[in-house]
Amino acid sequence: NGYAAVALFNVADRFRQILVFLPSTLSPIALSYLSSFHGQGDSGGFRIVLKWNIIASIAFVLPPTALLLLFAPEALSLYGRDYAGGTTTLMILAGSSIFVALNNVLGQTLVSTGRIWWRFGFDVMLAGVLICCGYLLVPALMSEGLAHTHFIAYGVVTVGLAFFLRWRPLKIPVS
Repeated sequence: NGYAAVALFNVADRFRQILVFLPSTLSPIALSYLSSFHGQGDSGGFRIVLKWNIIASIAFVLPPTALLLLFAPEALSLYGRDYAGGTTTLMILAGSSIFVALNNVLGQTLVSTGRIWWRFGFDVMLAGVLICCGYLLVPALMSEGLAHTHFIAYGVVTVGLAFFLRWRPLKIPVS
């Protein structure tokens, strides 16, 4: 039933992509501002943009995620009866959208301050956690295992990014 599980995951992932669409669209704009403020040595402006980028990402993702969690069966019914069993997969992926959005914001923070190699390292960590969790969870849980894999991987890396940014605070040069 591998193809059915892939189709189920794919449908659920489309909903997650809708949830993170606005934060992903705003991210390049925020990156430009963050880079500019960093280059100018304006730590106040940098922190304001970062704060509002985090707030906006959460505000754009959390309410629709909550709605999707409440109406997951109805959302899946738009694709037909064959997808009715995917409610759990959809709910897990919807929950992971919060981590995906925050991962993007925190990753952009690293990029804007010239820490691109650190961002690359966190992306390698993401790939490693995806591979390891996928290897362990997908054979037994199919689409739900892959959804759990995404939730865990993005959760681990997002928490890692947050701790990293607290541990190695931003050093914005003063011009």
